[in-house]
Parts: sequence; C-alpha cells; structure tokens
Amino acid sequence: WAGKRNVVVHQAAKISKAAPKVWQDYLDNAKAVAEEGFEIFRELDRLRRLKAADKPV
Repeated sequence: WAGKRNVVVHQAAKISKAAPKVWQDYLDNAKAVAEEGFEIFRELDRLRRLKAADKPV
C-alpha cells in the first residue's frame, strides 16, 4: 500500500496541464489507494484496541 501511495503523490506532483482523461485516471487511482489505506488503518486500529484491552490495568 505504501508504494502505491507514493506513486499517487508522485503523480500529483507531475500534473501540470493534464487532459481531463488523465486527471480522471489519476483521481480514480488515488481514490482506490486511499480506500485501501483506510481499510488497513481500520484493521490496525482494531488490532491495537484488542491488544490494549488485553493489558491488565
């Protein structure tokens, strides 16, 4: 996921006067990468909460 995220950021830096089709492709890819990252974040957060719940107070 991190590699895909870096590609999205790099592509954003290169866009200057891109055609609408190119821009839409970029947005579609960025959305997919963001959704994947959000799912990873949710799973990690769930695991952290489980781990924290197992610790004695």
